[in-house]
Amino acid sequence: MRGTDAGAKALFQRLWITTGVATDRGRGPRSNLLTPEPATDQPAPGVHVRIAAAFLPGTPARQPAAGWALEAHQVAADGSSSPLLQAHGAAPARCTHGAAHAHVPPRHTCQAAHHTAAAAALRCLEDTPQLQQLGHATLTLASPIALLDLETASPSQPAAQPPTRHVSRASRSKRQRVPDAPQQQSRRKRQHDALIAHNRAALLLLRLNNNNISLRTYQGATPLHLYATAQRAASLADTHAHIQTTTRHLSHPLWQQSRTWDPDD
Repeated sequence: MRGTDAGAKALFQRLWITTGVATDRGRGPRSNLLTPEPATDQPAPGVHVRIAAAFLPGTPARQPAAGWALEAHQVAADGSSSPLLQAHGAAPARCTHGAAHAHVPPRHTCQAAHHTAAAAALRCLEDTPQLQQLGHATLTLASPIALLDLETASPSQPAAQPPTRHVSRASRSKRQRVPDAPQQQSRRKRQHDALIAHNRAALLLLRLNNNNISLRTYQGATPLHLYATAQRAASLADTHAHIQTTTRHLSHPLWQQSRTWDPDD
């Protein structure tokens, strides 16, 4: 029974707590479905891109799958917003889609799906000049872990060395204790590290090109319509970005280097 209880708790954590549908502050889980959006959750004027990701574990009758979804809105100075585009697609893994791109992870995981959604959002900002012209861009992610991955410097960067200490002549005869070298933070290698590095580089490039981009997570639950769209997208056989603007529908490979996200271009 203990193993069954632990598995049920892990499943509840992944499907409810991680997605923001419910929260647990020590007094038992509470649903966020009817919780109103906090007033401080309003993004800055400009463009607001919201994303969601869904991971569907495999079953005896179905392979594991994952999908992503996003929507972009123009935010006015008074806080009102107007839709610009929506998009969704399957999050590929080599076990189901082959080498769809150079950074595809070997297996489906929840965090790999979140980073594929982030990659789609960054590509949307990169390949849509109209969005860049709106000024400030706010990207809302559904995973705090993915946010931390994108905003944290790569562990391959050299750590800062402590300043050199001058030793007086009187103390040279004494045995000096050599200070310990700064220890690098040991971190287990994750299978989607290449995708994280790709997203960090894309975010850095956008910021270097004078794009004011801020990242954040949902203060409440992930929008259910976005999560449901990501769930449906997980069953797609292709890895295209299916884009719906206010006037037309586009479908192109997500990783294709072309400007395919332009609304009404």
